[in-house]
Amino acid sequence: MATSLDTSVVIGRCAERFCELGLTVRQSNDFNAVEALTQEIGKPYLTPQLSPNWQEFTKDHAFWLIAEDHKRSPTAMIGVRHDQLGGEALSSYWLRQLTRMHGEQKNSPIDTRHFPPATRKISGNVVYFGDLFVKPSGRGQPRFPLRAFSVMAYALSLQKWRVDWFYAFATDKHVRQSIQSQYMMVSAYPFVHYWEEAKPQRTDSDWLMCMDSEDAHYMIETALERADFF
Repeated sequence: MATSLDTSVVIGRCAERFCELGLTVRQSNDFNAVEALTQEIGKPYLTPQLSPNWQEFTKDHAFWLIAEDHKRSPTAMIGVRHDQLGGEALSSYWLRQLTRMHGEQKNSPIDTRHFPPATRKISGNVVYFGDLFVKPSGRGQPRFPLRAFSVMAYALSLQKWRVDWFYAFATDKHVRQSIQSQYMMVSAYPFVHYWEEAKPQRTDSDWLMCMDSEDAHYMIETALERADFF
């Protein structure tokens, strides 16, 4: 299993990759600034899961990772939140969360028959990544090193919390463009959200991507060993 020092070295290598491209990355707990950041970077919306208008965040259970150019202008952002589910399965937590955020008259807004088996296994200390956005002018390799951005977020999470599982969503379009290889999450399940009716900014094409802590530590160890990882 990767040590705390291993994780720190990988964070440093991620930072070096950004520096090579004239970019820097900072970690932020200024949740009041998220709305302004979203507008500045040109992101159309924030999801309720990571919006300060929906959630009461503290620095102990969430942070944002922000990439900036040499003028300190934001180039990319991703939100990270830590949920202590204990013995509750992610499938149960999802249903309750989505009903609160999107349900009409407290009815389930989603068809739970399409939740993959992994959602019944994921529990304990769970870290969610969402609202990833990269400015259109900075997208694509080598302009923006998305793999380094993702791995830095995982490594910082491993340093901050005792993590059992990581998960995120990606649209089918982005999965077809190989975004899983940039997120570096080992498992992916297609079409996990079947909405009972159309919802703003929501789609039926979402994939669930996830990995447990053992796989996350394996990824850190591999990043240490391979010069071509990023």
